[in-house]
Amino acid sequence: MLFLHKAMNKFMHEILGLFIIFTPILEINI
Repeated sequence: MLFLHKAMNKFMHEILGLFIIFTPILEINI
């Protein structure tokens, strides 16, 4: 269960990183 929690944490962190990277690009395009 702890492993699953860590995996989810890492996944969410990477998604947040991509979101932070891509949001300004999307705002410029709009």
